[in-house]
Amino acid sequence: MANLKVSVIIPVYNTEEYLKQCLDSVCNQTLKDIEIICINDGSSDGSLSILKEYASKDKRIIVISQDNQGAGAARNVGLEVAKGKYVAFVDSDDWVELNMLEKLYPKAEETSADIVLHLYRNFYEDSKQFRNNKHFDMELLEVSDTFSYKCVTDQIFKISMVNVTTKFYNRLFIVSKKELRFQNLFTCNDVYFGYGSILLADKITSINDYFYNYRVVNIKKRRELRAKYFDSIFKACNKLEQLLRSKGIFTLLEKPFYIAMKGHILYEYSYVKMGKYQKQFLDIIKRLYYEKYFRDFFDGCALDLKLCRILQKLFSVHYGSKYKVIIILGFKITKKICDVNYGKRFRKTTLKSKVSVRKNEVLAQCSTGNKRARG
Repeated sequence: MANLKVSVIIPVYNTEEYLKQCLDSVCNQTLKDIEIICINDGSSDGSLSILKEYASKDKRIIVISQDNQGAGAARNVGLEVAKGKYVAFVDSDDWVELNMLEKLYPKAEETSADIVLHLYRNFYEDSKQFRNNKHFDMELLEVSDTFSYKCVTDQIFKISMVNVTTKFYNRLFIVSKKELRFQNLFTCNDVYFGYGSILLADKITSINDYFYNYRVVNIKKRRELRAKYFDSIFKACNKLEQLLRSKGIFTLLEKPFYIAMKGHILYEYSYVKMGKYQKQFLDIIKRLYYEKYFRDFFDGCALDLKLCRILQKLFSVHYGSKYKVIIILGFKITKKICDVNYGKRFRKTTLKSKVSVRKNEVLAQCSTGNKRARG
């Protein structure tokens, strides 16, 4: 199709339950001069059949299949074949408002912007409730209708989050920036591209309308995936830092960069906390980021540990083979156990007081941090 205005890129992986709603919202856009590039990322459900069904009815739909490599790799494939003047990214379990492209396209044209920011709302599948999400904060800006990082160096990482689904891109801007591609990661694959595009753009503008609907669903599966690929956030941070250094702007943006990355790292930590990857995650933080930006985090853990040790001295229960010792406010009460196997059975069930649980959690997190804090 000649004179394509927008290429919509949709990575698809096992979303047959929601895919039709996504495709309907894109196919029925009021702006018609578009192409819809769907990359089937190795789906094992009925997603590919749905894509083929829609493609047979709408010639604007292009279906590409590949082995499962993650949404980042799928988006890169879409960028390679895209021909529209602008690019929009949509995830296959979400949907967009029907007038989204009709509103974003003229805004980009009027301002000659590389990126147009817009807003999104969360949709909670379980409760069927919406919540508006303030994706960017234009109140931080004291500039004209368009801006770049040079206008707001201290605030650039606060103005917009990393979501590429709420950014409308000039395709030639992306093509001209060879370093601007998605990382082949299963999680956090949009961190580098999302922030990198903001930093490389000469003109950014925004529309204060909620066009994108982000579906919050299957939190357990999401937690498991992010925990499994816990090191993705560090790969994203490292690559973004390399970009800043290569452009000669790292020194200028060092402080806001590390503050933003600290927020992302702690967010990912919430998925691995108390799990089998927790120690590895914390070891990476200590090795790469401790001194400058995580000292307060580990020092806080060290204080918690001291408090737990004090509480354990005041309130605790200890089991022997024949006796149990109860400590209350420093006083010891020894009680004989009639059933000599009771203590053994009790220990096997690992029944612990809340204080002991908290102590073990902090010990696992902060052994190294505590030593450094005391040093």
